[in-house]
Amino acid sequence: MTQYLLDTNVISETARQEPNLQVLEWVRLLPSLMLPSVAVYELAAGIRRLPAGRRRRFLEEWFADLMRSCDVLPLDRDDALACADLEAAARQQKRVIEHRDLLILGIARAHAFGVATRNIAHFRGLNVPVYDPFADVHAL
Repeated sequence: MTQYLLDTNVISETARQEPNLQVLEWVRLLPSLMLPSVAVYELAAGIRRLPAGRRRRFLEEWFADLMRSCDVLPLDRDDALACADLEAAARQQKRVIEHRDLLILGIARAHAFGVATRNIAHFRGLNVPVYDPFADVHAL
């Protein structure tokens, strides 16, 4: 079974008032929650941009609980080298990949993981397994 790094749009679904139940069930069944450090940054930055209030407090508590219960994979040397390879492959395909997505892909590639995301088009075509738990679609 492929292990997946969770893109921000997948893990943030668990904090929504009316989350996608299919995504919640899929996340619940994972043996562990694995986030790339890029997703941690995106979540923290999004929460910190919110004005003080009930929603921000809720998300701060959700995020603190998440940080206690997940594994965070940082970008290391092997991941950075995988990013360089992926960027070169994408350029050969005449594609430009947003840097955050490229970093997530590099971490996933270096650890032989897939990426779980709602944005399959951002990640597909580079020989890293991609899964959209919202639509139950797998791609490479």
